[in-house]
Amino acid sequence: MLDTPRDPAAPALPPAWQDMGPIVVDVARHTELRQAGAAVESASLRAERRRGLDNRRVLALIVDWLVLAPVVGVLAALTDSREQLGLLSLGFALSYFFLAESLTGQTAGKALFGLRVVRLDGGRLDVRAVATRNVLLIVDGFFGYLVGTLFVICTKHRQRLGDLAAGTVVTHAADHPHRSADGRGRAAMLVLYPVVWLAAAFFGGHSLAADHARTAYLDQARLACVQVAEQTQAAGVPSTIQGVYSVNYSLELALRAITPPSAEAATHARLLAIKHRENHDLHHAVNAVTRHASRAQLRAVVGGLQRSLVRDRLTLRGMGLGACA
Repeated sequence: MLDTPRDPAAPALPPAWQDMGPIVVDVARHTELRQAGAAVESASLRAERRRGLDNRRVLALIVDWLVLAPVVGVLAALTDSREQLGLLSLGFALSYFFLAESLTGQTAGKALFGLRVVRLDGGRLDVRAVATRNVLLIVDGFFGYLVGTLFVICTKHRQRLGDLAAGTVVTHAADHPHRSADGRGRAAMLVLYPVVWLAAAFFGGHSLAADHARTAYLDQARLACVQVAEQTQAAGVPSTIQGVYSVNYSLELALRAITPPSAEAATHARLLAIKHRENHDLHHAVNAVTRHASRAQLRAVVGGLQRSLVRDRLTLRGMGLGACA
């Protein structure tokens, strides 16, 4: 077997490695050369001055959001709440930046303005670094990207927070070609990260929208109950059985005029059932008074009515509708 030719300029291998055969020597030599190349690349990147790239980075970000604008428009037409729209837009944005930078080191905006994301240590750009960089875009984007801008201004290598955490920089694309890591599971990670982000955005947005809809419904129902109470108080309705029946009947009519969101349809139906049963019991009590029922009969009717109203008051408070009790 022929010996593997050796580059005279390359550093000598340890004797133990030289005794392992030509294949092992080739692998070791390749590893050494790759490490040496990464060291040279890192030194070059650390020596660069990137202040002149700041404006191009801003313009690239604007272009990227213009690319995402049609997606946001479609989501706005398909979603029912700002919460859902915001989280889904964020999920799609993270997926776009992640996939583009993982595959080429460039988004559409960066490609247009000659920029590229690379590892500061000169190593290959792996998916974890890109994912870290872009997840922290959420923090860098606070207050209209003020956080990210401050980090870029204050750091030596013009890195935002995501770059610092991921060990990356944005630099000249022409001087630094994309070198992606070819580790095991890379393809699966390229799919997994966007799926997780989009699923979290979908379910999180749905949950927030449901909470918002419930709060809005409860506020509307409470307001209707308070308004009826204030109107009847202003009208001087007496605190008799007939007066209570008149107020409760008006309240039931006001609540029936509310159209609840689909998620709160069961709650609204329960509220209407409680008020309808109360009015039925009150009407029965009014009839007993009108017919001049005996004292024992009135005592039984009124006692049952009071117990029922107390139970309903506790139930309504548990539903968050104590103002309607």
